[in-house]
Amino acid sequence: MSNAFLILFIITSIYAILGVSLFADDSYQDFGRFSHAFYTMFYFTYANEWPDGVNMHLADGSPDWRVGMFSMSYVVIVGWVVLQVSVAVLLDSFVTSTAEIEENEMAAQRIEAKRKHQVKNPLEPLLRQLSRSYVDDVDLTDKLRRLFKLLDRDETGRLSGEEFCVALKKLVGPTRRFRAAAWRPPTRCPPS
Repeated sequence: MSNAFLILFIITSIYAILGVSLFADDSYQDFGRFSHAFYTMFYFTYANEWPDGVNMHLADGSPDWRVGMFSMSYVVIVGWVVLQVSVAVLLDSFVTSTAEIEENEMAAQRIEAKRKHQVKNPLEPLLRQLSRSYVDDVDLTDKLRRLFKLLDRDETGRLSGEEFCVALKKLVGPTRRFRAAAWRPPTRCPPS
C-alpha cells in the first residue's frame, strides 16, 4: 500500500514540476514555486477543480491545449489508474487478512475439537463412561464400589500404589488408546 502512495507522490511531484515550467508565468500564486504547484496538484486531485489563476482558454477564446492535455493526462494517470490501484491493493489486503483470520479460527476450532477427544490419561474414558451412565447418586456409588472391588486385588479395603499400577496396566478397550507420552506410571510401579 505504501508503494501506491509513493507512486502517487512521485507522479504528483512530476506534474508539479511540469506545472511550474508551463504555468508559472500565467499564475504565480498556483504554480510559481514547487510547493505551490504541489499543493495545487493535490487540491486538483481531490477537489476536481482547476485553479482559477490558469485560464483554460487562449486570448482569442480557443481552448488552450497545453492546459487541457496537462489536466486530462493528470486526471487519467492519478485519478483513474493510481487511485484505483490503491483501492485494489487495499481490497486485496482486506480479503487476504479476512481469509487468514478465518483460517486461524478454523485451526483453533480443530485444535479444540482434538483436545476434547484426546485421552489424557488411562482413566479418562472409564470416568467419562461412569459420568454418562449413572442414573442417580446411589447408582454411581454402586458402580464406584464395584470398580474399587475390581482394583483391590488383595481385598484389604485399601488400594495400594502397586495394585493401582497393575490395574492400570491391565485396562483394556478404549482406555488403551491414550498416548504413552501423555501419561507415564509412577516409578514405583512393578514392571509387567
